[in-house]
Amino acid sequence: MKTEERLHALDAVRAFALLAGIVLHAAMSFMPGLTAFGFPADSSQSPALQDTFYVIHIFRMALFFFVAGYFSHLMFHRKGTAGFVGDRIKRIGVPMLLGWLAFGPMTMGMVYMGLAPHVAAVAGAAPSAPAATPFPLSHLWFLYYLLMFYGAALSARHFFIKHLDPKSTIRRYVDNTVSYVVRKNKAPLLLAAPLAVCLYFTKNWVMWSGVPTPDSGFAPQMPALI
Repeated sequence: MKTEERLHALDAVRAFALLAGIVLHAAMSFMPGLTAFGFPADSSQSPALQDTFYVIHIFRMALFFFVAGYFSHLMFHRKGTAGFVGDRIKRIGVPMLLGWLAFGPMTMGMVYMGLAPHVAAVAGAAPSAPAATPFPLSHLWFLYYLLMFYGAALSARHFFIKHLDPKSTIRRYVDNTVSYVVRKNKAPLLLAAPLAVCLYFTKNWVMWSGVPTPDSGFAPQMPALI
């Protein structure tokens, strides 16, 4: 698909996901389940808002990646490899770096100052310095993983076209197979199966938390990658 027309429907989807994120984070202080972990809690707890949080959390980030992948595909075929790489560095890489420098330390400090006393109170101990953890990407992990996916996709595409399928034979077969799977509504099951297996064997995985958020460390985390 090649188009210069603005896809307003997908702009609306992105806006919906962003607004849903505001609802999700605002609901956290009203969630009875989080008080057991020492999170600050409002005096009015709401199981309904907790359910709302869970439902939004299930699909919101996956939806962001889906929309990002769709637009990236269009952009790649419109601008070519060099143009695509330059655009992604400008729109994803630079905001990620500057965003972390501007907000990362402040966010980590606010979270620690606000959360540590509550966690200590639940544990019955005095507040103490947190244990050393990998680099805190915080909420910018989404941009970091996007950059990884872009690099992996470009590398795999180049290797595939150059060495494995120069005559497009395999690509036509794969395209027909994917089209069939989508038409027969089997894609959700096939896409969910690898993630279900991965989460089942992930140690200390909390089911209601969904896919573990890879917000610390540069090492790729398998559940988020899948």
